[in-house]
Amino acid sequence: MSKIKAFFARYWRDIIIVLGIAVCSISTIFIVRCATRKEPVSAVIYQQNEVVLELDLSKESNEVREIKFPKEEVHLVLGVKKNAICVLKSDCHHQDCVNMGWTSSPDHPIICSHYKVSIEIVGTSFYDAEIG
Repeated sequence: MSKIKAFFARYWRDIIIVLGIAVCSISTIFIVRCATRKEPVSAVIYQQNEVVLELDLSKESNEVREIKFPKEEVHLVLGVKKNAICVLKSDCHHQDCVNMGWTSSPDHPIICSHYKVSIEIVGTSFYDAEIG
């Protein structure tokens, strides 16, 4: 018994430091996992403030898939992949919606003023998409 008491009496500061580091490490891992937990990411496509199409982008693959706009009077081709969307082609003269590129964040909607179309991301801003 006296050897154990002597050990703890001599190394009690070291034991507290090691336990403190272990608690900090475990809590950091827990915080990072909770913060990066991914919610489903969806795209909602509107035309003149009316929902035309909803896509669950979290279920898409990493390969780009083309989708024609569901209304025939609108000549847009959308590109979708895992957690990201863009306008690949449009026959409007200014091409602003095409030049906006890929989006995967609720903070960056895509707008086509010619056809009065907007594409909004609904969900988390954490993403797996490789934008480029």
